[in-house]
Amino acid sequence: MSRTSRKMLYAAPTNVPSIAVFASPRSRVRRKLRRRGDFGHVHFDHERLDVYTAAVDFVVLAHGIISNLPTGHGDLADQLRRAATSIVLNIAEGAGECSTAEKARFYRIARRSATECAAVLDISMRLELATAASCQPARELLLRIVSMLINMGRALHA
Repeated sequence: MSRTSRKMLYAAPTNVPSIAVFASPRSRVRRKLRRRGDFGHVHFDHERLDVYTAAVDFVVLAHGIISNLPTGHGDLADQLRRAATSIVLNIAEGAGECSTAEKARFYRIARRSATECAAVLDISMRLELATAASCQPARELLLRIVSMLINMGRALHA
């Protein structure tokens, strides 16, 4: 098939670097996308996970807590920022793995990062750097994330 006979199947939104997939009008991929109603909406595996969405929501909450920490506590702020980001990145990396063992390993790392975030929140409250009211929603979300990650790990080993 020549380049001129190819038709563009998918073009990324303008705010994303240009990516295009070309196929003939009768291609299997195009027909399948039309049937599913996903034409033009390609997703990564991790974007379909509830735990991923919850982890991104936690990063937003953590950022709010970090911005309210008093100056002079950059070590706690940096640790919370890195651990919160690590949860999201390890979930995404695990979702992209083909090997069940590797998938489970990344989900375990994400779970450990979530418990690390909980510990930073505990320290912040104990040192009276953050209020319980500001940390409580973040802690509840962390509990939900850890629970989901534990269940995902168990499902992979079953």
